[in-house]
Amino acid sequence: MIAPVMRGFTAASEPQTMNMPHYMFYAPNVKDVDIGGNGFSKQYPFMLRMSPGRDDYIIMLVGEAEKAKILADSKDLLDELCSYRDFMCTTPATRARTPIDRQ
Repeated sequence: MIAPVMRGFTAASEPQTMNMPHYMFYAPNVKDVDIGGNGFSKQYPFMLRMSPGRDDYIIMLVGEAEKAKILADSKDLLDELCSYRDFMCTTPATRARTPIDRQ
């Protein structure tokens, strides 16, 4: 998931484009309390519970410097995606968007 762009369901009703490179570790039956997580956090790992118990994942975001490098290294790809579909464009909003955003 160290991709420069992703589309997924946030708290909004429609899929949203995000620039949120991250690591995912399969961790069935692990809870936030087990890893020191506290729900979505840009600083600490947190749990993504798709189907509690079976499809749980530890999510760890890359740092801001790493994120900037991933976006810079992927500029040509991001430009092509943006020319293909407007909703795939990288903007200040997509750079800041997280899975819990309402917009």
